[in-house]
Amino acid sequence: MQKFNDAIYILDGLAGDLIGSVLLLKETRRNNLLDNTAIQHKHIFRLCFTSVFMNCSKYVEFCDKYGKLLKDEVPELSQLQNKFKEEIKSRGIISFRNDYIGHIHSKKMGRPLSNTETQDKLESCIGGDDSLPFLNWIYPDESDLVSKDNYLVGVIELLHRALQIKL
Repeated sequence: MQKFNDAIYILDGLAGDLIGSVLLLKETRRNNLLDNTAIQHKHIFRLCFTSVFMNCSKYVEFCDKYGKLLKDEVPELSQLQNKFKEEIKSRGIISFRNDYIGHIHSKKMGRPLSNTETQDKLESCIGGDDSLPFLNWIYPDESDLVSKDNYLVGVIELLHRALQIKL
């Protein structure tokens, strides 16, 4: 029972953190929310993408640590859950978190990472310089009109709901 509660709690946190980060990124893109502040857009983007990448990494960790529970209790979602886990890994998000977000100095290169190197790696993870398709893969605009199995937060919500029903 405790493992169920832990899983539900973790999924709730992941969904909330991803939604908050994606919405702030999108609103910052759409509006000049920061025009009258000393904060620059690049700082908001860095903060939010750090949160998105950390939470995507946590989703992969969740799938690894709670995989047996999910397979046993909600086998109908196992393939979908793994599809998103593998997509996160194949995009290079885990290595970006490990090599770029978590450090200021590259051990491989023996020097600090440049802004250009970081930006290039970020763009390779999200599929180019337009972040909107990636952000919509995480949490689309008008998410209530999109099938939950088509975006990461939707899958997290499906898992959350399926586990709650089992309690």
